[in-house]
Amino acid sequence: TRDMVFLSQSSIESAKNFHQLYHVPASTLRQKFKLTRTEARDIVLQCGKCVEFINAPSVGVNPRGLRPLDVWQMDVTHIPSFGKLQYVHVSIDTSSGVLHASPLTGEKAVHVISHCLEAWAAWGKPLVLKTDNGPAYTSSKFSQFCKQMQVKHITGLPYNPQGQGIIERAHRTLKQYLQKQKGGIEAMTPKMALSLTIFTLNFLKLDDAGRSPAERHGQWPQSPNEMVKWKNVLDNK
Repeated sequence: TRDMVFLSQSSIESAKNFHQLYHVPASTLRQKFKLTRTEARDIVLQCGKCVEFINAPSVGVNPRGLRPLDVWQMDVTHIPSFGKLQYVHVSIDTSSGVLHASPLTGEKAVHVISHCLEAWAAWGKPLVLKTDNGPAYTSSKFSQFCKQMQVKHITGLPYNPQGQGIIERAHRTLKQYLQKQKGGIEAMTPKMALSLTIFTLNFLKLDDAGRSPAERHGQWPQSPNEMVKWKNVLDNK
């Protein structure tokens, strides 16, 4: 019994130290350190940087890909504290949840294309890319790029942000983690801070099955073989 208590305390302390660096949610702490729901949630609630960002569950429906690389959403968000690199272009795989972000100096078509090539080099090229109706996304230059890369580009309805709900939540999560992780590692440049956040979200944030978005991205769902009817030509059955 004494050994069990010691191990439990060690797991809790390890989880606290891990959370202090990465500020992952309670579900990840529970999976990674084999804690109870209460133990994991208490660690998050006791964190001064995290408690202010605890949100109510998201509502609304967005179309998602059935498999990784089926459908991606893409948008740009602004982070003024990044200075010249404040235009942060973000893409998310709507099936696996893998996220990629590029801090760039603008939001023209050339910047969007640069982000796409960087993201696709890291995670693969999507079949469908969904964006809003921003000038860069509707430009002939970006349209031609998508055709050359054989990616189907679709846009949502004008003035309907709900159609981009998945990427909007990704923006919010990205900014929250940047704020929570601020000061955890000294002397980080904006690009380094963003890289730490992306690493956390892609590799350390676990679902109920204990898988990270990066792991889900590499595991294509197995579908059973289709059942077919056949006829024996000898007895016609």
